[in-house]
Amino acid sequence: MHSLPTSAILATMRQKHTKRTLMVIVTLGAAILACDLAGPAADNTPQPSFSTATPGGSISISLLTPTLTLPGLPAQFTTPIGPVATATSAAATAAALTSTADAPTPTIPGVFVEPAQCPPAGSPTLPDTPPPFSRQAEVIVKYLSAGGAPTILEATLRNWKAITDKGGLVRSDRDFTGDGVPEVFVILLDPQNTNYDPQPGDLYIFGCQEGAYRLLYQVGYKPEQGAPVAASADDINGNHINDLVYTVLTCSDLGCSGKTSILEWHITLGNFNSLLANAITVVQPEVVVSDIDEDGLSEVSVTSGIIPNPNAGPQRKETHIYKWDGSLYSLSQVLRSPAQYRIHAIYDGDDALAARDYGAAIEAYKKAATDENLKGWQYADEFQHLSAFARYRLMLAYVLKNNLDKAQSVHDELISQYGAPPPPPPPEGEATATPTPYIGQLPGVEFANIADLFWQNFAINRDVARACSLVNNYTHSNPKISDVLNSFGYANRQYRPEDMCPFGG
Repeated sequence: MHSLPTSAILATMRQKHTKRTLMVIVTLGAAILACDLAGPAADNTPQPSFSTATPGGSISISLLTPTLTLPGLPAQFTTPIGPVATATSAAATAAALTSTADAPTPTIPGVFVEPAQCPPAGSPTLPDTPPPFSRQAEVIVKYLSAGGAPTILEATLRNWKAITDKGGLVRSDRDFTGDGVPEVFVILLDPQNTNYDPQPGDLYIFGCQEGAYRLLYQVGYKPEQGAPVAASADDINGNHINDLVYTVLTCSDLGCSGKTSILEWHITLGNFNSLLANAITVVQPEVVVSDIDEDGLSEVSVTSGIIPNPNAGPQRKETHIYKWDGSLYSLSQVLRSPAQYRIHAIYDGDDALAARDYGAAIEAYKKAATDENLKGWQYADEFQHLSAFARYRLMLAYVLKNNLDKAQSVHDELISQYGAPPPPPPPEGEATATPTPYIGQLPGVEFANIADLFWQNFAINRDVARACSLVNNYTHSNPKISDVLNSFGYANRQYRPEDMCPFGG
């Protein structure tokens, strides 16, 4: 980046509201467990790979004021960003409607490019009756291009019911393009669809060009999506250009998911680009933008919510923290609430094992196997089933850590506690029969059985991939083995037969 004049930087910084020190990621109970997703691995150790996944979560709470909505659905929010610069009270709205057009927002010298040429102040009018929602952006462009004031625009949009206590805004104090001229930033609700919750709408950014306004950015309208919810319109990555962080909710009978976007204007290309390394789509999201590590750059914290539907199963909150890496925002840390359910302790072990953090995986599986304070959900004999599965995974963790004495000890204990009596030997000269599961006889015996399949093969061949292949062939032939693992609702993971031993391949 080239050197900037001090006066230009100071002028730009005057647009940005003071960094918030409030950091409300989420109350996670007594403690928050931080999970390291990049543990080191030993040489020649098979790389584990899980295909199961838990729906995530994302939204923003630092600036948002919830309002009442239909039961069972998340609130839609207003989105004030920084000091409120437009008229909001009923008296101010009435005064704005009867006043002459205000002068345009003063500009500052361009930081990276020459200031855009905006139209001179005028006194255009807006219709009293709102146009169809699909034409409102066109009407706004014409009004602004005729020198209309943002305060009058906001007052009219409130009369149109496109801005209400549920959401919507007009702001004209943010420069998104680095030319020193604030754009007009608008979020509108569709007044013809007030029966939808969240109410659909759209987000627009209007900017000046050659004496007129044009639409620089639009999220896009869909009836099944809520109006975008803005979390931040500040410079969050320290390059003197204001960024935009917003979330869009999509709801169904199963719950709501939110897609969070981080955008920045690309000066050379002349458009808005995403600053995300990967898409962020999560359940019932909450988003906080704040400088967590006090390095002068903001992190984006995305916290999952809870689906208020028993069929979703037991849930826990997770916060994913995205940090600026110099070019994009990428995932840097995951915080989880302490596991209250046994299945979630198993998930912790699975995640640590997939990240090759074998020490953390071992501790999580031990907890899942033995902690009587962990809760069950609704599966018959759930404790016995999940405890046996956790011990099977514990054996695998010791194998991957190359602690074979511990692995054999766990295997022997598992077989002793959960295994069924061995079948009689085959007649002399006949091949050994393929093991069959004892499903329905002893809770947990199916996991003891696959543990024994793995160990008997691995003890001879010392080949994790080969032993896993044997286990997965067996579980494909006996898919009911994973029934208990898949009984925790649609908000939790689903294990496929090949997930029973996803190592070495």
